[in-house]
Amino acid sequence: MKVLFLILSALVQVLPLAAQTVDLATLRADSLGTQKARREGIMNGNRISTLVYNNGEIGQWPSSPSIEWPKGSQLSYLDGLCFLVGASVDSVVNPVNRTKFNRITPLETHYREEMDETSTVPYQLIFEPWGFTPLPDYSHPGSSTFAFSSDPASWPAVWPAALGWPQSKNGTWVTGTYPFSVQTDLECFYVMDDSKDCEWTRPPKSFYPILSDTPAVATTPGSQWYNPAIRKGLGLRVESRLFQWNRSGLEDALFGTHDVINLSDHDYDSATVGLYAQPGFGSNLTVEDGSPRFQVGPDYVLVLNGEGYFPGQPQVTPGKMAVVLLETPGCSDNNRDDDQDGLTNESQLDGLDNDGDWSAVTDDLGEDGLKETGDTGEGDGLPTAGEPNFDATDPDESDQNGMRSVVVTELSGKSVRDIWPRNDEVVVNKMMTERVDTAGQTPNIQILISNGTFLLKKGDRRRFAFALVMAESVPELIGKMKTVRAFYNSGYRFVSSPDNVEEAGTLPGQVALDQNYPNPFNPDTRISYRLPQAGQVRMSLVNTLGQQIRVLESGLKPAGSHSVSISLGDLPSGVYFYTLESGTFRQTRKLVLMK
Repeated sequence: MKVLFLILSALVQVLPLAAQTVDLATLRADSLGTQKARREGIMNGNRISTLVYNNGEIGQWPSSPSIEWPKGSQLSYLDGLCFLVGASVDSVVNPVNRTKFNRITPLETHYREEMDETSTVPYQLIFEPWGFTPLPDYSHPGSSTFAFSSDPASWPAVWPAALGWPQSKNGTWVTGTYPFSVQTDLECFYVMDDSKDCEWTRPPKSFYPILSDTPAVATTPGSQWYNPAIRKGLGLRVESRLFQWNRSGLEDALFGTHDVINLSDHDYDSATVGLYAQPGFGSNLTVEDGSPRFQVGPDYVLVLNGEGYFPGQPQVTPGKMAVVLLETPGCSDNNRDDDQDGLTNESQLDGLDNDGDWSAVTDDLGEDGLKETGDTGEGDGLPTAGEPNFDATDPDESDQNGMRSVVVTELSGKSVRDIWPRNDEVVVNKMMTERVDTAGQTPNIQILISNGTFLLKKGDRRRFAFALVMAESVPELIGKMKTVRAFYNSGYRFVSSPDNVEEAGTLPGQVALDQNYPNPFNPDTRISYRLPQAGQVRMSLVNTLGQQIRVLESGLKPAGSHSVSISLGDLPSGVYFYTLESGTFRQTRKLVLMK
């Protein structure tokens, strides 16, 4: 195992607080996951290159690349990372002997080591890990990898009906839950479930997520508890994507989303989602003086190396890594401001513009979110599902839990008390306990990050989104994390954070006006713009009635990147618009002051 030196920043955002109900019958009729469908692939669409797997894993020590950065350097920064879903199930009655157990804590995941033991169970299960396994029909059966946008030979001939996509999608790459405003440079897609997790159907627990699968009362369960034809575990389905853009500000980031769907007959009052990671460095290389330190923020963790260096290679500087939690489940009806943005009970699925930032001037683009396509809702003066800044396209319109728990421990221990995937109760309890515990400041560590607890009802769909980000220094990493967050929050539209600047020695090819950051804000924000050559500019601020409030910038400006810091503490909360004019260029963007 390698010495840790890196930065692991967890920018994590998990799914909307309001859940989306699905067609249970159609999804339950889909194929079940199996280890036989497990496939490996490589995401290398920008400066990050890494092994990925269609069971929720990223990286796999000692194989390479495992978050190799920069691509081609043979320096890997991750021993492995996996997605976790847990739940607490109370007062379940064993239908066989009518005994009642008070609480079980199933954990669903898949990792390269320390999964639940399967050697003592029937032969049929020896090769089926008790956790997430991929569904076989979401890639071509003859492909050595799973479905990648760059390889049509890896796509299934027919996308399964459970996705609800039209037949016209067959033979084409599938889009996400909502369209990317800018096409990705590389994307992969897979579906997994926990149908092979026999730990909780196994007597004496005998917990069956689909009630009709439960053995008859007062009969022996026989082989039903390991029946490969029924759903086990928590009865979950997860639709997953990883994607990359090879563009300035995003070229050092790997994005991922997991849509968790509850196909069971149970409402899980206390569910939790998160990530388990083993940071590492340089494959088999050694980093000297690289002991980690940690800084924890509201939605990120910085794992800072000391003054690390490679013996005999002074010209190589160890990089820093961040895991970004971008969207997290929460609660839209608890009358509490969970994300502390001044609003309560926000929902991305209630048909309301909760945060009041949808604009008929800039956002009335129709359900595809794209200009001048003539689709449903475009130009009708009303917010439509799929348009920017409205419902599911606007993470700021949800009352997310954010990051509630961070646990860092030594990697040396493998007892029943350690945070390995096989220790369901230990891991789930730590994920649900709101605390920060970074006591494990040793070279070999494991990190557990979660969003606390949320309600996952029967038929709910909830999203967890994250990103892995790389940089050479802490300030650069923080700037890239802000850019990644702003990009995601804008519905995959390119915006700039205060730390996102043009590369040294280059000039923009055309005039460009960026979205202000942060947005919403109170009371200060910053607006960036770029000029390909020197020229006169004028930037003005108006209210929703078109009345000019003030001039933000004017005069002759040199070629290059510029930014304007503004403070609107004297204005009431609401939506405002700023317009940049330079020569024949004119563009308007919206900003939201929220006190």
